[in-house]
Amino acid sequence: MKAIIIAGDIGEQLQSLAGGAPACMVRLCGRPLAEYVLEQLADCGFNECTFVLDDPKAAAKRYPEQRFAGISLCFCTSIGCPEEKVGIQDTKEQPVLVMDGRLLCDFSLDELVRAHRKSNADITAAVLGKSGTGVSETSGIESDRNVWNSGIYMISPRAADIMQSEEKPLLGDFIKTFVNKGMKAALWSGNGYWRRIDSLSSYQQAQKDLLDGRIRCRLRGIRDEQGNLIAGRCPPGHYRLTAPVFIGNGVYLGEGAVIGAGSVLDDGCTVASGAAVEAGTLLPHSFVGERACIQSSVVCAGAPVRSGAVLMKGAVAKSVVQTAFSDEASADTDHNNTVGGEIGMELTPEFAVQAGCALGTILRGRTIGVAVDEFCSSRVLADALIAGVRATGTNVLDFGCAFQALFQFAVRYNAVPGVRISSGKAGWIQMVESDGQPFDGLLMKNFRSVLSHKEFSYAPWNGFGGHVELSGINMIYRGELLRLALEGLPGMSAQTVSPNKAVEKLMNETLQKLGCNLSGGVLLRISADGTDLEICEGYCKMEGERVRAVDRFLQLKTAGGMDSCPPGMHRCALSAQTENTGQKAWTAVERQPMRDGMMTAIRILDYLHRQRLTLPELNGIVPKSDAKSKSLQSERQGGNDSGVRNPKKSVLLLCPAQRAPLHALAEVSGWELAQELYTDSGRCLDSLLDNERRNG
Repeated sequence: MKAIIIAGDIGEQLQSLAGGAPACMVRLCGRPLAEYVLEQLADCGFNECTFVLDDPKAAAKRYPEQRFAGISLCFCTSIGCPEEKVGIQDTKEQPVLVMDGRLLCDFSLDELVRAHRKSNADITAAVLGKSGTGVSETSGIESDRNVWNSGIYMISPRAADIMQSEEKPLLGDFIKTFVNKGMKAALWSGNGYWRRIDSLSSYQQAQKDLLDGRIRCRLRGIRDEQGNLIAGRCPPGHYRLTAPVFIGNGVYLGEGAVIGAGSVLDDGCTVASGAAVEAGTLLPHSFVGERACIQSSVVCAGAPVRSGAVLMKGAVAKSVVQTAFSDEASADTDHNNTVGGEIGMELTPEFAVQAGCALGTILRGRTIGVAVDEFCSSRVLADALIAGVRATGTNVLDFGCAFQALFQFAVRYNAVPGVRISSGKAGWIQMVESDGQPFDGLLMKNFRSVLSHKEFSYAPWNGFGGHVELSGINMIYRGELLRLALEGLPGMSAQTVSPNKAVEKLMNETLQKLGCNLSGGVLLRISADGTDLEICEGYCKMEGERVRAVDRFLQLKTAGGMDSCPPGMHRCALSAQTENTGQKAWTAVERQPMRDGMMTAIRILDYLHRQRLTLPELNGIVPKSDAKSKSLQSERQGGNDSGVRNPKKSVLLLCPAQRAPLHALAEVSGWELAQELYTDSGRCLDSLLDNERRNG
């Protein structure tokens, strides 16, 4: 016997759920609706089935052998098309079943066939009692005052000829059409479950009914002792299931995830740690972030839900979030050179490959250093990014796991631009130049343009970039730390505390090699990224700007700069930026020196050891910082500017104080401000610029 499934117009709410496929392909508990229908037809003796669809190719791709459950399948666009007569004329002596493709039911259709033959009618319509198995929300043609048309018909060969004259008949008009043509119609009362899936509420109710076992059908998976339906392996980990739920193949459940009764988790979907799904539906490969909540709503195939988001009843998550340049990246990164987002949503391996291709394109001919933090996801993203970089013919130095300070040292030591990937609660990809400074505006603009337009350079098969593992950079870094205290630190005591155990371990090993006792004495608190330092001894505590001011003081004193200058000398940084108008803008130095808490700590300890000082004594020696800030723009005339050879070069200016007894180590935003604050600044500047010219 032959059956014809006519896929009616899918509801607007269900279009995204079906993913562009026909209505009969919407998934229920891990399987398309059509498969439940085909198995029902096979049980009732049908061996052929034709689907009449607007887009038959979308359904045909799922069944390349054109068979399922022993039924031969055919997909076409219309019944009346001469090239696609759906074979009705080949079954002149057999009745044909015509069915709405949006129906989920468990009627005994073989009984409908027998009733049709017994009645000798041209059309037999299966109907439902209004107070019986019918659903009040279902729309249909009322055949009698006490019954509803179910959308299932048996038609005779004579009626099939009339039906073929229409391209795509409306099932609701079948009875009226045939009765008006003088044909005999009969009714058959169907017993069992019946539901037309044409809205989000009917879709969700159908899945609930399947989980509750209210439908006679073969469900995918095996029931466990609690009544959950498990397809494939049960996900590992610690989470909570409230039966009944459906768990598809390859589902990931994070620590503490809560899955409530009536939930459907289709193949390959992810529920992150602390997330909750209450009577919700996650279609294949969807993603629910940490602490998100899905309440009686649907997440479409491949769609993400952000961490902490809440989907209320009736919501459908279908938009895929595009990766963006983060404005709220990690606090220790520069936003202008950072791509940020949530891992698994914006930052994915697919995006990392494209970002690598973009970096390799704009930096082609150079070598790029890559580092990660301690999370496994960072390593996965880094491997994908490295693959993209190498595909453009650009070489890669792999620094492995490196905290921020170590990463900055690695790129400066090897004189290569670098990329550091960090994940966790919020992920980001940070890009820096070979001096450890963020990418400048032009380079970032090129990166964004190449990435958005996907205008990548590609190398031939024998021209891919090389890959050198340089995870031993931490040993070189430790060697540089040891060189900061050539005399060692014998007789000193210090202890290190850091949220990052790798930072703490490296610092303690360095202190041990320098002969320092690791108990009592000076307390070093180093930030997790290794860039900031807080140092304490007794009642003395230095942190933040004070530590950096002391470090600058010691560096100048060690270099002889402070000792060779009269008392009361101060420093200011001079930089010039050339505008298109030819105007000189004298502002503060933008590219600040890299901060390294570990190197700062060793320098301070070394000075304390060599000078036989305590931290409170050093704190009293170093003058208090008096930071000045003022923005000035001055148009310089004639030969006054002739001494500035490179407008981006910073000049260290030492000028005597105007008002004694102010002894401050201050950074001044420009030489004009220095002229206002101090006397003889012009003389000092001219002298320094003369040295610049003599040195070339």
